[in-house]
Amino acid sequence: MGNTWKGLVVGALTGMLGGAVMDAAVRTGRRAASLFGDLAGQAPGAVSDLPEHVRTAGRRAARSGARSTKAVAEPLGEAMTDTAAGRGS
Repeated sequence: MGNTWKGLVVGALTGMLGGAVMDAAVRTGRRAASLFGDLAGQAPGAVSDLPEHVRTAGRRAARSGARSTKAVAEPLGEAMTDTAAGRGS
């Protein structure tokens, strides 16, 4: 019985640590579900806008006289970034 209090303290600390880890896992899961839910909601719009982004990038590349892949890809990336940020195309 002399070591009972030690067992109680170790059990309490172990339980507290286990509970904290489980709470953190639940919070992380909720954040991930929220984030991926938001992304899933935005995905159809981004996919449906893709042809317009490609056309816009092609027009910009043609106006600039682009002769490289990089010159075509950069305007496309800018257009998609603008749309993702809500600034339109």
